[in-house]
Amino acid sequence: ASVVFQYSLTLALDELGFPCLHTQHLYESPEIFDMWAREVFTPSLEANEPLMGRPDFDLMAAKGWRATTDLPMALYYEQVLERYPE
Repeated sequence: ASVVFQYSLTLALDELGFPCLHTQHLYESPEIFDMWAREVFTPSLEANEPLMGRPDFDLMAAKGWRATTDLPMALYYEQVLERYPE
């Protein structure tokens, strides 16, 4: 049920004029996917432990995303709120 809710929320935010980055969009945007791989996924795999890394939130904003739902961004809500308080 939560997957349906997250995607419904994504669609609603899109409809309200807030383009919303959802996990599925990572595969549709090579530059954003590569950033996640370089900054978070690959270092975590190499260290054999989960690492938060330093995702480039400005890259995602520059690509037009104004909202986000789902992973991996949900893990960074505090950093996103601090960077983009509005």
